[in-house]
Parts: sequence; C-alpha cells; structure tokens
Amino acid sequence: MITQDDRFNERNHDDKTRASGLFLRDFEPGGLTMWIAAALIAVLLVSYLFYALFHAEDL
Repeated sequence: MITQDDRFNERNHDDKTRASGLFLRDFEPGGLTMWIAAALIAVLLVSYLFYALFHAEDL
C-alpha cells in the first residue's frame, strides 16, 4: 500500500534529481553557462598575469 509519505519522498527525490541536472544540461557547447565560465576563467588568468608582471618580487 502506498502511503502519503511514499508519494512525498518520491516527488521530493524527483525534484532534487531534476534540479541537480539543470546546471549540467546548460553546459552544452556554446551554451550561456559555458561562455560565462570561460569568461570568468579568462578574467582570472589575465588578472594573475598582470599581478605576476607587476609584482614579480612578491611571488
């Protein structure tokens, strides 16, 4: 016999599974999430490059 708790647990599990897959589905080639991630990585690399150039004695 299926109880109300079983239905709630099943629905809750489906929501978690669906929510966790949303971000991964956005990571398609050319997707917006990929471009944002690439831009963030590029900004971090360029800023570290400038830091290394102008503060070489600190490294």
